[in-house]
This record gives sequence, structure tokens and C-alpha cells, in this order.
Amino acid sequence: MTKICIVRHGQSEWNAKGLMQGRRDIELNEVGLRQADKVAQYLISDKWDVIVSSPLKRATKTAEIISKVIGIEKVYEVEDLQERDWGGATGLTHKELDEKDGGVEILGIESWEDLKIRGIKAFQSIVKKYPNKNIIVVSHGAIIRAILEKIAGKDMVIERLKNTSMTIINYDNNKWTIELLNYSINEDDKVVNE
Repeated sequence: MTKICIVRHGQSEWNAKGLMQGRRDIELNEVGLRQADKVAQYLISDKWDVIVSSPLKRATKTAEIISKVIGIEKVYEVEDLQERDWGGATGLTHKELDEKDGGVEILGIESWEDLKIRGIKAFQSIVKKYPNKNIIVVSHGAIIRAILEKIAGKDMVIERLKNTSMTIINYDNNKWTIELLNYSINEDDKVVNE
């Protein structure tokens, strides 16, 4: 069995302002750096073999902090783990996007279905490359939600993933299962599911 802990990256200034970052390469803010350290301190209690990350700075920095704490030397980047391409909506809030005329096609936003296909393709390549390993994958909110919806089927809709939330999935005999969903570390350093 391959076990994957999916971690959403730590907070950036754009997260704090509620702006859609997409492919814009925004760095972690001070809160995000602390969040990454907290999740790393939690993850140190298990054995992890590999860390894989989106190539965007907010994800790679989160992965680097985790790797340093848990003692894994290298973070491997996977291009297809990048965030949803928000096209002309990059930098907008969700409310501003809802008020725009033209919708997804005119703004050039990556479709939800294309995002699911890209995300599951990335995960399939990861489990093929690292079979029967315990893997940490650091990525982004929309693509993580898309992957989880693809795994769980149409009955599951994931609304929001907090920064540095953790989800555990397993891959065994060509089947994906979700073990834990959207757990995060609160201000009191307790792991909670919200």
C-alpha cells in the first residue's frame, strides 16, 4: 500500500486577503512559515519516505520546512501539482469573480474537469514512481479538492481546505481510499477536523 499525506501549503499574503493566486508565484507570509513548521512538527511522529511538491514557491517552501524537520534531504517537484490556472481571474476574490460577466471560458480559467484529470494524473505518476512508500505531497487548495472529488466520486464535495490542512489517502490494488480528510492544527497545537 502507498500512503499519501496531502498538505495544502502555508498561508501567503494573497490567502490572507482572499485573492485567487492560481499560477502566480506568491511566497509564504510569516503566518504561513509558522504553519509549515507546526505541520512539520506533527508529521515527524510518523515515518515518511518521500516529499513531493508543486513547483510554486508557497508549496516548495512549505515542503522544504517539512523536509528539514522530518529529515528528508530532497523535495521532488511535480509540474502537474500546480494550482488551478485562474487565467483572467487571478488576483480577484471569489465575490469579484462571481460579479464578472463571461464566466470561465472568457476569463481562461482551467475547467474543473481538466483540473481533476491533471491532478489524478499527477497522483498516478507519484504512486507509480514511489510504490509502497509513505509520501508527503504539498500542493494547493483547488487541485487537492479536485483530486479528492475524483477519488471519492460525485457524492463528495469539499468546500474549503485550510492552509497546511492534512488529508491522508491510500492507494492499494489500483484503488484510492480517503483515510483522513482536512485535518489541521489549531492555535492550541491540537489536530482538528473543521
